[in-house]
Amino acid sequence: MEPPGLRLRWKPASMVFVAGGKAPYTLAFGRDGVQSMQVQLNQVAPGFSSSELAALEQARTGESLQQGAHPGGAGSGTQDGSNMRVLGLWALLLAGVAVLAMMAWKLSRQMKEDAMGPPAP
Repeated sequence: MEPPGLRLRWKPASMVFVAGGKAPYTLAFGRDGVQSMQVQLNQVAPGFSSSELAALEQARTGESLQQGAHPGGAGSGTQDGSNMRVLGLWALLLAGVAVLAMMAWKLSRQMKEDAMGPPAP
């Protein structure tokens, strides 16, 4: 039987959890006051025995990351590439606004000329 899998469609560049106090810690997300939708393990992984589930690989925490040492932080190329992409998009947006402003100016001049009528002979 194939073990259950988890697929992430969006992968963050980095994820850091910071906790204080005594362990064990609980990672929770969602809204306060919402009824728990926790289900039994046999509903999540039907057909698996307790020993099979216990034999599956467990998620583990990694080493704590120091500031600037995580992927996408200072000193890596991903941040620079992201900044260049943002600057490029801003440049494209400003160029588009300039083209639209020039078109509006030309149209307003044409409308003024048409409002004045043909030149007198």
